[in-house]
Amino acid sequence: MQPASPARAVLHAVLAAVTLAAPTRPARGAGAETHRHSSEHYEIETTISPEFAEVVGRHMEAIYREYSRRFEKYGEVERKFQVTVFRSERDYLERVPSTVTGSCGVFMARDGLLAAHAEGRTGEEVLRTLYHEGFHQFMFEVINRDCPIWLNEGLAEYFALSRFSGGRLELGRIDIRSRVWSNRGNLTYSTLAINGSAFTRIYYLQNHFFHGGRVQLDSLLGSAGRSGFLGGSVERKYAMSWLLVHFLLHGKDGSYREPFMRYMRDEIRGDGSLDRLLEELGADLERLEREFRAYVMRK
Repeated sequence: MQPASPARAVLHAVLAAVTLAAPTRPARGAGAETHRHSSEHYEIETTISPEFAEVVGRHMEAIYREYSRRFEKYGEVERKFQVTVFRSERDYLERVPSTVTGSCGVFMARDGLLAAHAEGRTGEEVLRTLYHEGFHQFMFEVINRDCPIWLNEGLAEYFALSRFSGGRLELGRIDIRSRVWSNRGNLTYSTLAINGSAFTRIYYLQNHFFHGGRVQLDSLLGSAGRSGFLGGSVERKYAMSWLLVHFLLHGKDGSYREPFMRYMRDEIRGDGSLDRLLEELGADLERLEREFRAYVMRK
């Protein structure tokens, strides 16, 4: 194994400090200093450290390049994106709406602000939250303010699970290496995912299918707004949204990628539908659900 480069070693040290330095019970009114960093497309504020502000800036510029590379023809960036990372959950909750209590990060469209906290979390977890919420911010500010929620959440989680490899972000990699079937009829894994969110969602969906659960893409794509999406099994809808995006970009040896991109352009313009997706893919609903189920079960 090659030793880490000095720059990468510094990055790991800064990210580790996010968790190690965060107090378990931050004192109210401690007057934490705010550190600011300005990059090409982002204004970063954090109560953690100036070094972490710079790390966030570098990571946000890296993920911005991935957003914009895939959506370069949709709109223009008119102002810098605003990002704030709080050291304590208490300070975060004082800034965000009460409706998102319990969250680790949120994009607040009204304020144009992406906010997150680092308390009790690793640096990598914080960055993944920023990648996810950062896509919502990019979608709202640059592409479309009424993107269907399944597509918005599926793409956001796709970007959130990016990882650095060879000095650049790598998208689409799922870190579950092997699977075994237990005698009790449930799925177990001999090797866990590097990212817990990916493992949890794949495991959840595989168990759903293993026990006879239906795919129901018509229900997922037909969810009417956030209230419809959040009704019923929310966890399954998040898992399905992410894995459906992953399947359409990487499944079938990539043959669905371009048809999916054409469908996505229509969907973002308000002209999309399940029928439009099937037409682009050249598949009927039964076939698409069968292929998607097989793809998930192979992970």
